[in-house]
Amino acid sequence: ASNNPLEFKLVDATGNNVWWRRQPDLPLEWRQLVIRKKHLDFAWGPAAGGFPASLGALEIAITGGGKGSVWIDDLQWEAREPETPYTLTPQVQASTSAPGHEPERVLDLAPGDGWRSGVLSDSQWLLLDFRRNREYGGLVIDWDPQDYAVAYEVQLSEDGQDWRTVYTVLRGNGRRDYIPLPDAESRYLRLALRQSRRGQGYGILALDVRPAAFSESPQQLFAAMAQDGPRGLYPKYCYGEQTYWTVVGVDGDGRQGLLNEEGMLEVDKGSFSIEPFLVVDGVLVDWRRVRLVQELEQGYLPIPSVTWGYGDLQLTITAFVTGAPGATVLYARYQMVNNGPERRQVNLFLALRPFQVNPPTQTLNMVGGLAKIHTLDYQGRTVQVNQEKSVIALTPPHRFGAMDFDGGPITDDLLANRLPAETRVTDAQGYAAGALQYELELPPGATQEVTLAIPFHGAGPAELTALSAEDAPAFVQRQFEAAVGDWTTRLNRVELDLPATAAPVLNTLRSALAHILINRDGPAIQPGPRSYARSWIRDGVLSAAALLALGHTEEVRDFLRWYAHYQLPDGRTPCCVDQRGADLVPENDSHGEFIYGVMEYYRYTRDVGFLAELWPAVVKAVAYIDFLRRQRLTPAYQTPELSPFYGLLPESISHEGYARRPVHSYWDDFFTLRGLKDAAAMAAVVGDDQRAAEFSALRDGFRQDFYASIARTMAMH
Repeated sequence: ASNNPLEFKLVDATGNNVWWRRQPDLPLEWRQLVIRKKHLDFAWGPAAGGFPASLGALEIAITGGGKGSVWIDDLQWEAREPETPYTLTPQVQASTSAPGHEPERVLDLAPGDGWRSGVLSDSQWLLLDFRRNREYGGLVIDWDPQDYAVAYEVQLSEDGQDWRTVYTVLRGNGRRDYIPLPDAESRYLRLALRQSRRGQGYGILALDVRPAAFSESPQQLFAAMAQDGPRGLYPKYCYGEQTYWTVVGVDGDGRQGLLNEEGMLEVDKGSFSIEPFLVVDGVLVDWRRVRLVQELEQGYLPIPSVTWGYGDLQLTITAFVTGAPGATVLYARYQMVNNGPERRQVNLFLALRPFQVNPPTQTLNMVGGLAKIHTLDYQGRTVQVNQEKSVIALTPPHRFGAMDFDGGPITDDLLANRLPAETRVTDAQGYAAGALQYELELPPGATQEVTLAIPFHGAGPAELTALSAEDAPAFVQRQFEAAVGDWTTRLNRVELDLPATAAPVLNTLRSALAHILINRDGPAIQPGPRSYARSWIRDGVLSAAALLALGHTEEVRDFLRWYAHYQLPDGRTPCCVDQRGADLVPENDSHGEFIYGVMEYYRYTRDVGFLAELWPAVVKAVAYIDFLRRQRLTPAYQTPELSPFYGLLPESISHEGYARRPVHSYWDDFFTLRGLKDAAAMAAVVGDDQRAAEFSALRDGFRQDFYASIARTMAMH
């Protein structure tokens, strides 16, 4: 299946240092993968960089959640010549040339006439001889706007005799073509031109051979494209800039959207985004050209809005979600207001492009940045994306257009205030894009509204597609009011009496509560909607403490009951649980945190029945703590060099360090002491007098060793 990141790892002879190469998607077809030394990044370990002097292990990991089989064949190590910069000038040849338009002119990147072929045949070629083997990353081709190739192939050869086709274009349109050639290496490169637009030969104004970094990743490809045009046509991360976002969803659904500060809306985890563009008086208006204001409904509800100010025009983008978990719908509302004295004509384009809001710097458990769009199909008022995600235009557009990657960036069309003619496209690379166009007539003081609905689960309620354009505004307003009412009720169970000057603090508290609820996936409390969409017991019980204090007890009860099912028979409590099950890496704070969470729930609810239900799990957790502690009560830990660790828990990676190099962490011991204190108190509540005495003794002994360890450590330093 797709969406399975491939990780290639090298471990040095010590076993402590790791270098890796991460590829966002495991190829679905049989393909040769070449991983060069320069592709490897330092991942973790005490070396903190460099490259291994000797190898201890090779690991190939597939880290996604898909199913299937993986075949690996002909794994080889190959010595390479040291890399040297390419400083030669390629020799350029062509099948034919028109006078004054010799082949070598394509390498002159300054504005000019470039190369033109003769008109004898549609089958022509242009060949570059690099004069030695060369590594490169792709091509940028500027075509003659009249005589360009509709169909052509990019071919490589080592000897100029045997050619292999590495890229094929079948729908050329005469614009600038970006040809990614990841890991390309050859002496010869040839453009085999198959079909010209007018049958009068071919013209290439400039041919730029880009370095290897150009296409080392899809993100680098689009970053290069962004740098070639006006700033603002791509997401900020394509320019190496930070963007901030907020989450949009309902309590406990597990599916969320992201709206960033520029008004770009990611419609699901790892999915494409919808970006607004305006054309006003012939000018394409993007996030760079506007005054940006962000706000939450009523100052704290998780219903975010981003407002664009452009002269007297104002566009407000609002995102909200309604529906029960498992049947939720994301709504995107675009309100255009004319605050000026003159009638205005505005084109609003809502572009569906293969970018997440989540940036590519986010790589834990998933990769942000690119989100592939292989197919777009517009029928009725619905855009079907990848045959699985529906974007329903509740406000019918005036037109929709789409293009594949070889057609060029869709922003080229938007800059010309137009859309492609195609309403259905397929792109094998996953870089397709499309846009809905709305022609807005705005008298002075007028407002027009456009709304899209994007179901999170399947096709969504039947009423969405059956809704008429006339009935849609009232329906959307009811959904909006329902979202406002639901969140107002959920976030105000506890009344806080604070002075008016503390309103920002109170709003922040309520918004944080909303985000805890939105990030939940059923009973699983999770710290985030994307990279951190996993359930850690540490984060869970601390979030649970906030939920309990703000009147949400059922969510905490469900979380603790769910998490207890993953406890091992010996009492070990996993640090983390996700869709793959329990993560059993050693994080020794987990056991005390679980006990603390159970007792914290009781302190707020006095639910003795639930305490009794989870009491066996608490008893097992204490037994495992005792087992761990006994490993540091041996005579070896009474020696001067090891005495600071006497009576504590063993080394772990709960300090967020390196899995191959656990260290001791007082974090573990703090939560162990907290857990033992709560276990002793819990035993008294459930009437287990024997264990109350045992746990009290464990608590007192551990506290004494814990404090003594701190004192010894401070004395040593």
